[in-house]
Amino acid sequence: ALLVFLFGLLASAEEVMLNRENWSMVEESSDIWAIEYYSKMCGSCKEFEPTWESLSEELKLSSKVKVGRCSIDDKLGMKLAQEQGILNRGIPAVQIVHGVRKSDILMAGKIIPRHHLKTKIEESLSKAAGAPHPDTGLLQREL
Repeated sequence: ALLVFLFGLLASAEEVMLNRENWSMVEESSDIWAIEYYSKMCGSCKEFEPTWESLSEELKLSSKVKVGRCSIDDKLGMKLAQEQGILNRGIPAVQIVHGVRKSDILMAGKIIPRHHLKTKIEESLSKAAGAPHPDTGLLQREL
């Protein structure tokens, strides 16, 4: 399990592969996390992947948000998705997490257009950061 965790960190210094075993890093963090839930066998997840890659790159550049991914293809990822209420809603899913009790599931089970998801992410990040305005400037590039 530790090897899987370390591999996730090495795969991308800014994107963490999350599952039930390492979820405490999200809960105990003061950072805001943007997390994608997916499955390699899910057609909608494959279709959504380019959109997520684009948005997650922007989020990583902002340095104000940590980016994570959770594959439900393994038992620990499935357990995390179940605990977070993702499995009841479907995948692909995007969740914004800030602390133990603050969480928004922005998309689940069906793909929404990129510009709508970008707006939802901005609003959720603004709310999590306590900013008074929805435009936090975290996603600068126009999609």
